[in-house]
Formats: sequence, C-alpha cells, structure tokens
Amino acid sequence: MARQHRHAQDQQASRPSPASAQGLDAQASLGNAFLAETLASSAGAMGLDAGTEHGLACNCQTCADPLALAQRAAEEHAEAEDAEAKSEALAEVDASAASEDDADDAVLQAVVPGTGPEFPKSLGRTDPDTAALAATIPHIGFKPASQQPTTGVAIQLQTGPVGPEPTHPAWATPAGDTVSGKQEVKHGGETLQYDVIVRVSADMHAQIVAAEDEHLADLHRAYQLVVGQAGRILGAQANTVFTAPTANEAVAKVENQLEADALAAGFNEFYALPEFWLDGLIALAECTRERDHKLWHSFDYDAAEFDHDNQQVVLVVNAGRTEIGKHSSAKIVDWNLA
Repeated sequence: MARQHRHAQDQQASRPSPASAQGLDAQASLGNAFLAETLASSAGAMGLDAGTEHGLACNCQTCADPLALAQRAAEEHAEAEDAEAKSEALAEVDASAASEDDADDAVLQAVVPGTGPEFPKSLGRTDPDTAALAATIPHIGFKPASQQPTTGVAIQLQTGPVGPEPTHPAWATPAGDTVSGKQEVKHGGETLQYDVIVRVSADMHAQIVAAEDEHLADLHRAYQLVVGQAGRILGAQANTVFTAPTANEAVAKVENQLEADALAAGFNEFYALPEFWLDGLIALAECTRERDHKLWHSFDYDAAEFDHDNQQVVLVVNAGRTEIGKHSSAKIVDWNLA
C-alpha cells in the first residue's frame, strides 16, 4: 500500500479521495414526547431531528404509527432523565480532561454566538475553509545551482512561503431563548399557532462552544501536521544542491528526498510526496467528522413545555449523547486514520 515515487502515477487511483468539506455540527434531536403530545393537533409535527433516523420529512413506520410513537416517547423520556444525570456529571469533569492534546492543539480563534440556517437541528457549526487550506501549501520549484558540475546538472529548491493558518467560521447558539419557528397546538377548543422556543442555558451554551472548539482544535492539528512539517522539511533542504546526469533525474532526486523527509516526519505513505501534501491536509481535516459521526456532539431536548399564557412551546436543550472533552485532537487527527 505504500506509495513510492516511481509508482506514484500507477497508484494514484487507489489513493483515498477526501470528501468535500461540509459543516461540522453540534446537533440536537427533538424528543418524540413532544411529537406525541402534539400529534392530535399536527400530524406532520415539527421533526426537529438531527443525526437520527427520525428526522425531517420522516416516513418510517415508527413515526407513521401513533402507538409506536407514544411508546418511543416514553422510552425517550427515560433517556432524557439519564441525559440530565450525564450532563451534571460532565459539568464536574476536571477541565484538564479537555486538554489531553499537546500545545499544538490550542484553539486559535473564537466561536461566535449565533444561529445558522439549519437551526435548531444544528446548535453549532464549524465550516472548514478548504480554499484557504489549499493556499497554505507552499509552491515548490527548482532553480539551477550557482555552480554547475563539469558533467550533469545541479539544482536547488525554490519555494514560496508557507501560508498562514486559516480562520474557519464557527458559531454556537447563544444562551437564552431563541424562536425557531411555529407549531400548531390545540388548546381551549381552539387551534393556535405557538412560537417554538429553544432555550439554552449558560452551561449548555458553554458545551456547544466547547464542541465547536474541538473541531477547531482538530483543524489546527491538521495544519500543524502537514503545513508546519512541510515548512520545516523545505527549510532543511533549502541550501542543498542536488546533482544528477539530467535535469529530470535531478528533480526526481529532490522529490525522493522530500518524500523521505516527509515519511520521517510521520506523513502517511499515501501523502508523502509533495504533490499530495494538500490531499493529506484535507484528509486529516476530515478526521474531525468522527466526532459528529459518533454522536459525541449530539445534544437533545427535554420534553416540551407548553406555555399557554404566552402561546409558546419551550424546548430546553440538554447534553444528550455528547462526549465533549473526552476525545483529544491527538487521538482524532492522526495519519493512521487519514
């Protein structure tokens, strides 16, 4: 599986192709207790689900069957109580648990308060700036050495600067009440349109921010593992003269040296050649999706509260299945996983 320079063209088709970058969400799923309670007044219900099988426009048998829905609501009510206990336990976790990473994993930017177009399905989001990441890889060229041998060709590296680390857009739902839409509710013999309120406590807001901070730390680590190492590799060879019988052989000699240096620096064999460094950077950045895929950033809601005086349906955010602060960037962003 190792990519060697002489086989790079033949093996390119087998190299992993990183998925196109998408947003990285702190997600929330609406408890079906809310759906069961409002089923009589709204057959469609709200469907504020994220990352589960019972999402928007869901047509599964469970959601089509009121009895099954009611049973699921009872089960999720018990799960909500477990989630509350888990949330309290997480709050007592020592802050050092969130900093298992080395110093390179420090978050370099802030998560701004706000909501995105998928709110309340997404309570937070980080969007990797892949275009900016592409600009971080230095241009690599060659120039004739000042002194040429009697026979053959001597060249040196000619490289551009390493690009600065990008600032990736990231936001988190602010603490307080945010209107997420309308819900039809029957009350007092009337069918009314209630505001749906998403209520985020200060503690839950801090957890949402921490979730996006983890994505940002992962992206920072990816930058350090590729761009930071690339700058050191190129700098170490800046004054080296490479001599070979022909110019093409001299260029191949340089590339082989850079590939060997990258492997020594820990690069995955698929991405050790300089022409694949950007692919390696994107592949490492994609590793952060593991947090969403494993539901470590999946928040939830308590059973809906109906405020009939103010015509509101209040959804209180809880920690759900989150495992924030338990998985360091060093464990998530790794060449062995790219």
